[in-house]
Amino acid sequence: MLHAMGGHHEQSRSDRDGYVSIAWPNVRQSWNGQAYVQNINMAKSNTQDNNPYDAESSMQYSLYAFSNNGQKTILFKDQRLEFLADSAEGLEFYDIQDVTDAYKCTETCGGVINLAAGEERLIQSPNYPSNYPTGLECTWLIKGPANSLVRASVQYMDLTSGSACSHWLEYRYNLLGQKGPK
Repeated sequence: MLHAMGGHHEQSRSDRDGYVSIAWPNVRQSWNGQAYVQNINMAKSNTQDNNPYDAESSMQYSLYAFSNNGQKTILFKDQRLEFLADSAEGLEFYDIQDVTDAYKCTETCGGVINLAAGEERLIQSPNYPSNYPTGLECTWLIKGPANSLVRASVQYMDLTSGSACSHWLEYRYNLLGQKGPK
């Protein structure tokens, strides 16, 4: 589906070299009808990327994709992110964000909060203290200065009990759209 909407595989992004490298000796070559050539599935494309490189994307190949010898073909610069490759169970956050950006959809809740050292900010759900609209999911990206820690505390939370409602609070530390280590 994402191909039909103009999507590219993550490891084919024009900015991929900052995140992954391709181990070309381990990549199976393609037959073009006359000769074996570099595998086009691993080639870099001329892409316009508005969102961060997403190791968890449904468009990220496995670390061993097109391997000719059982060795890794995609090597992450930050090896701690390798567990995310080929882990998508559907469209992930940045997959959806790419479509949202391409079709100029708008967000109704959340956003980016840039904090200076020592600065505090109060975040409230829409319509607080009343219930927020059904089906609403709010996502905030809270950024601090480089090499700093962001501290979060919950001052008040009033959740309805029952199996029909699900509410959660989740902290992520690398990219907004990526799960943390399991």
